[in-house]
Amino acid sequence: MQVIDFKIPFSGFNSMTFSNVFASAHMYLCGLTGSDDYDCASRDGGNCNGCGNCNGSSAKLQEDYYFLFDTMCGRSSERVSFEGKSLELDNTPETVDFIMKFAGYEYKILTRDYIKAVCESVAAGKPCIARMKDTSHGVFRIIIGTEDDNLIAPPPKNAQRAEDKPVTADEIAELLVITAKITPKYTLLDGLEKIRSAMEHNRDTDMWGGCIYNLKYWDRKLADADFDELKRRFKRLGDSAWFHFNCHNFAETFRHRITDELRDKRLDECFRKIETAYDGSHTRNWQLIALHDCRDWSSRRYNELEWGMCECAIQCLEKLREYDEIVLAAINEAISILTNA
Repeated sequence: MQVIDFKIPFSGFNSMTFSNVFASAHMYLCGLTGSDDYDCASRDGGNCNGCGNCNGSSAKLQEDYYFLFDTMCGRSSERVSFEGKSLELDNTPETVDFIMKFAGYEYKILTRDYIKAVCESVAAGKPCIARMKDTSHGVFRIIIGTEDDNLIAPPPKNAQRAEDKPVTADEIAELLVITAKITPKYTLLDGLEKIRSAMEHNRDTDMWGGCIYNLKYWDRKLADADFDELKRRFKRLGDSAWFHFNCHNFAETFRHRITDELRDKRLDECFRKIETAYDGSHTRNWQLIALHDCRDWSSRRYNELEWGMCECAIQCLEKLREYDEIVLAAINEAISILTNA
């Protein structure tokens, strides 16, 4: 048996996406750990009570790196249309390549001979990252060793929709083998430009406007629509709000500023604007969820009441659009500062 002692958890803010898995691999490769000797009343089960004792832990540090990679590749700038369409930046080959080279790694992709490749990588002290054929429990897994002809993966602790199951070579679509640590090819400026590109797409396709249009009660004749259709529209808004919580990842990246580039004092005011705006977005998304989850959907209400609910949703959507406009302006300002330095 050859196995790496890999104990870094994954982020509970997403499933086993590349940015989540890679954040843990990066911490291992760089020897980054937090302080894990802390009291936790919920360590063995139960709900978090918000005591904050874990703020300096490895899990919190991993979250920060996940937020960083998720944001710099543009994924946390994605917004979904009312029909559920987005840029789908997560896990693409282009995103994988950007994150790898933003963090400063060379790598190769294999589509066979996985056992041999893992043995060689583990012998060099480096885990591998596997893209899975079946993505229902996560698109990626970290591979930390072999035992006979079997592969060993750490439990996907904390990650959403994760199942701790053995990984076999037949289940792997491709294996990413890290070959060297290099000077990063991509910088903060490249990340900001990725963010800008995604946000300009949202703006140019009028994604928020499309959502607002679908909630225009009188214009869309929702008073005459089947009740199930009205429920469907509010359910769709709630589902999209869960996706749009990626604004939290975005805000935390520019709040915690875990890299030297992000600590550039010239960018302080830009980043403060981002924090403030996306704190507002976070709250508004909860409001959209509440409009669906907290209503009794057993029967219709008076037209004016249903119109009022739609107007409340529209006000939220208009504020979300406004917050995105503020953040895009701040990103453009930061790009200008770095470009003209």
